[in-house]
Amino acid sequence: MKIFITVIIIYSSIALQGASVFTIEGRQLLLNGEPFQVKGICYSPAQIGQSGSEAPFGDYFTNLFLSTTGADNENMRRMGANVQRGYGWAIGGTHATYLDRSYNDGLQPIYVFINRWIDPNTDWESAAAVNAIVNDWIAIAEETKDHPGVIGYLFGNEANVQFGNGTKASFWQTMEAIAAAIKEVAPDKLVSFPITDSLGQVQLVDDTIPSIDFWSIQVYRSTTFGSFFTEFAAASNKPVLLTEFGYDAFDNIAGSEYPDDAAFSADVVEDMIKEINENNDVCIGGMLFSYRDEWWKTQGSINNQDNGGIVAGGMPDRFLNEEWWGIFSAENNGFLPDILTPRAMYYRLISLWNPLPEFDVTVTLENPSLVVEYQRNEVDRDFRYAVEISKDLQSWAAIADNEDSVELEASNDQTLIITETNTNGVVQVRVEDPAFINRESGTFLRAGIRSR
Repeated sequence: MKIFITVIIIYSSIALQGASVFTIEGRQLLLNGEPFQVKGICYSPAQIGQSGSEAPFGDYFTNLFLSTTGADNENMRRMGANVQRGYGWAIGGTHATYLDRSYNDGLQPIYVFINRWIDPNTDWESAAAVNAIVNDWIAIAEETKDHPGVIGYLFGNEANVQFGNGTKASFWQTMEAIAAAIKEVAPDKLVSFPITDSLGQVQLVDDTIPSIDFWSIQVYRSTTFGSFFTEFAAASNKPVLLTEFGYDAFDNIAGSEYPDDAAFSADVVEDMIKEINENNDVCIGGMLFSYRDEWWKTQGSINNQDNGGIVAGGMPDRFLNEEWWGIFSAENNGFLPDILTPRAMYYRLISLWNPLPEFDVTVTLENPSLVVEYQRNEVDRDFRYAVEISKDLQSWAAIADNEDSVELEASNDQTLIITETNTNGVVQVRVEDPAFINRESGTFLRAGIRSR
């Protein structure tokens, strides 16, 4: 009997050097003239005991915090992220080293959206108040416009929903003034301002804000975006970037984190990412909220992780638990940095946002058994690994895969001996099929890997 073995091996590397020119063409985002989709992470690395509403006010990107954020860029790279969004930026701060580390000499760069809070209670009709904000952003743009690791600037955060700003013409005029000033200084970078899911406002003011490159909207409708993309397409001719989306890891009904490393949240976000990809004629990508749990977000001690948040009837557990949105959970170990532990979301993003990892397989016929052996990295667990059989090289049936499990399992009624041994993060896998030589339908074999 002849056995044909197909092994799928895909290599991928990304290297972008020199200037980074980001432009919008129609509803498409381009980097140096090539299509670019944002696979982003919202990043607020306040350690346990720190508050984003106190000094340094979200700016954890200066030299002072390099030791506590050291592993974070590499974790993002491992997930396949290509953009991060911060929530604070001090004028004149020592940011160059952090930007250099994120850009990584153009090797799998994590581009940075610079974000700075704008007081939503500003008197938008005061020329002095508006000019002060505009001048701050001009200064930030002047400092950072030439760094290839900067994708652009996001000013404010959901200011439209506070103090009735969304109904004030002067508020939107200020947003246009800021955007126009930044574009004058940094024409090769992107400019926008994050707002809430308020598409009626978008439709009313869209023509009055020509200087923004795209609308940046934060969408928390439920486990799906529903009709959001269709509604947005009717409201504006610009593209949209989801500057926040996601699902928290805490089941408010059960009163505990979702089981299996919050696998339910990973399932929800996987479907959301697929929706974003399916609507890339309108949407240039999304920024998943958030990199790590933030213990300061709700009432209670900043040294404790609380279950408070916002009542949200559209969610399965009818609640948004503010301190539980992390791809990584956090643990206080008595000193900095905190211990961060990846949830299921981390592994899922690796499989969704990365090229297929390298895959090598060895197949031997040990009468009467067929033995398949390969190895995988522990972090690659959410890719689908399968050993499949066929009699015509057209229709394939899995005799073992990890479709419903982290580990490889026998499929259907197959009687297999499967062992997995984890040594320092490398998993050795062996599949023995004692009945293979008697399988009339299994005259061909292949082993491979693909995204779920």
